[in-house]
Amino acid sequence: MTRVNIKQLFKNVSSKLMQEFQETEKTLNFPPDRGGQREEAIRKFLSEKLPRRYRISKGFVVSYKGIQSDQCDVIICDAATSPIFYTDVDQEILPVESVYAVIQVKSRLTPTSLDKAIKNIKSFKQVPRKDVISETLGLGGSISIKYNQPINRKVGVLMSYSLGRSYDSKPIDQVSAEIIEKVKKENINDRIDFVCIIDRGVIVPVKQQDQTLMISIFDDTADVKMVGNAENSMGLFFVILLSTLNGVKLEQPDLFAYFNQE
Repeated sequence: MTRVNIKQLFKNVSSKLMQEFQETEKTLNFPPDRGGQREEAIRKFLSEKLPRRYRISKGFVVSYKGIQSDQCDVIICDAATSPIFYTDVDQEILPVESVYAVIQVKSRLTPTSLDKAIKNIKSFKQVPRKDVISETLGLGGSISIKYNQPINRKVGVLMSYSLGRSYDSKPIDQVSAEIIEKVKKENINDRIDFVCIIDRGVIVPVKQQDQTLMISIFDDTADVKMVGNAENSMGLFFVILLSTLNGVKLEQPDLFAYFNQE
């Protein structure tokens, strides 16, 4: 019987992305051109790999009161229910109720680009929407489950292909500690939830359970660590992202509220 090695398939994805990264370094002299191609590569990867219930876009996220995020490199929204309020040169404006997550993509992570990503993802996290804290089980709406935390938490991710010069010269343990310190300065509801550096690994909140590290997104008591390596970074990123997305439950936007906006 033929066996398929899924882990190897994602290793191949990491290698391909890094190969394209190196090629664009040599062939494209204008930095915005390189950045745009690298963002598009991530969007293409997610469009191909995520279930069809998720749609991949880029642009801005808004509330019904008109509060808007900064520009987002990658937006993961509900494919079935999300209207597109505006489209211009591949930039879309989407309602916050329909958005699961945003991802900021950096070519090389530096202290400056990290600060920009923290600010950008915070702008998305602070676009207001009503918390969903219960779920109806059917039976005429007579039974529902109530949760201790909102089940429609917003997800913010930072992806970088590699490290910039100011980080690349330091040991990776020191670099990850500096990144974690900066990220954790923000309130847990406003901060980056996890970081993927394709040629290094993934920085993510974890908890030790017996001999196993358990991913623990949205948990302020978790210990944030770098796990994995260059070979399995994309596989880890994908598993963590999809597992987190599958735990988020969205409500449909109130379109009348948007179109009656004063």
